[in-house]
Amino acid sequence: MKNNNNIQLICLLIFLISCKTDFIKNQSYEKIPFFLSIGQSNMAGRAVMTNSDTLVINNVFLFNENQEWEPAKNPLNRFSTVRKKIGMQQIGPSWTFAKEIVKKEKKIGLVVNARGGTSIKEWKKGSLLYNEAVIRVLQAQKSGNLKGILWLQGSADRKEWFEYTQRFKLFVQNLRNDLNSSQVPIFVSEIGNWKNTSDSINYIISNLNNHVPNLMSIEVTDLPHLGDSIHFNRDSQIEIGKRFAKKYFEFINN
Repeated sequence: MKNNNNIQLICLLIFLISCKTDFIKNQSYEKIPFFLSIGQSNMAGRAVMTNSDTLVINNVFLFNENQEWEPAKNPLNRFSTVRKKIGMQQIGPSWTFAKEIVKKEKKIGLVVNARGGTSIKEWKKGSLLYNEAVIRVLQAQKSGNLKGILWLQGSADRKEWFEYTQRFKLFVQNLRNDLNSSQVPIFVSEIGNWKNTSDSINYIISNLNNHVPNLMSIEVTDLPHLGDSIHFNRDSQIEIGKRFAKKYFEFINN
């Protein structure tokens, strides 16, 4: 009788260990939904951080230089493979965007790979900026699912606004193809118009949805700069992130 009890106990232990192993295996292969954030300096973030801004965002993970997901905290562009010096990286819109999205998602990831001062021509297929964005996403896709792309760029193209639509359209076509994500939504932001020189490029950006499928744009011309007439301040970046999130929820609800 005692031997039978021992056998039953051993069988139970084997069963429990097997269940735990299967659970761990399933957990390790559960892919995290993530978003790509690219563009120029306002996407990288130039608004000055406060101490509270550097705290970890619960259930949000940032893709790091080791191709791993780590708890996300500002500056989110610090792992960009094309960024300028680390001291320039501050708060961008991805911060609040992630905080809003994770309210309805169990967890999310961010791949932030922006570079200040860049034009749409510098993001064309084959360029350093384009190639690095693709590489980073393909690496992240091994453990995640790309759910959307955030784009904040255009200041460098205000004088060549008439060519922006075609250049952006080709950029998105190539990007979606190379990421094997033909239907991934794109969320784009207008740029600040503090010097009254952005009307034309903002008109183009706001109408990109007529040329690029699964694209939604946000308006930002009511938001203030940080004093340089170039970069959004902290409150503006917080609001831009919220507007991006609102468009994302509108998209998935429709």
